[in-house]
Amino acid sequence: MAPANELEAALEGRSAAPKRDPETVALISAARALRDAAAADRAMLFGGEDRALLRLRSTLRAQRTNITPIHTRMRTAPHRPLFRPAFARVAMAAAVLIVGAALVAGPGSLGDPMRAAARTLGLSGVTSTKVEAPMGASTVDPLASGKAKGEQRTDRTRFAVEVEDASTSGPHSVRITRGGVEIALSPVTVDVNALGFGELDLNTIDGATNVPVALAGDLVEVMNPNGDVILSGTLQAK
Repeated sequence: MAPANELEAALEGRSAAPKRDPETVALISAARALRDAAAADRAMLFGGEDRALLRLRSTLRAQRTNITPIHTRMRTAPHRPLFRPAFARVAMAAAVLIVGAALVAGPGSLGDPMRAAARTLGLSGVTSTKVEAPMGASTVDPLASGKAKGEQRTDRTRFAVEVEDASTSGPHSVRITRGGVEIALSPVTVDVNALGFGELDLNTIDGATNVPVALAGDLVEVMNPNGDVILSGTLQAK
């Protein structure tokens, strides 16, 4: 029994005497007040916690009620194969046709519609190859320097030559030979200005039709207006 209740019981026994003295009455009142205060403290301490626990338990029960059917449906739902849209099959067929046409027709020969389709399907760089060569000067023009580049992709063919510090100006022919035989569309011309600088950049994507298809191992030569070779270099895969 709590001390307040023990005190109250003892005082009640004492107050049962025929003559109740004032001290006993005052002590009984104090014991009852102490008991009531203790009860109020206990209700405040445990009652609030109990209510919070009840609310938490109720919330968890509700969540479990909501989760259980979802889990049951996921576990018992029949397995269905993924649906493949018809567009995916069409795109795959188009990709095969584009790549096949590119391989049959050769680099740089795809028409504009095919190039657009290739870019749309992300196939423009599937067959990309690059070659490059620094070109050394000949004794005819020992201070000249330059480089040549070639690129072939599904959607374009590109050939570029750069000349620097040439002692001659005007149109300079660029010749490409493969195994000692000049390839088709060669020679092409690079214009060199009065400062000895010239740049040629041919690209089928820009509408150029005279783009040489340069390969690794091809010899590139730049000749001045007199026909003398001033620069030469062998293309290598990049």
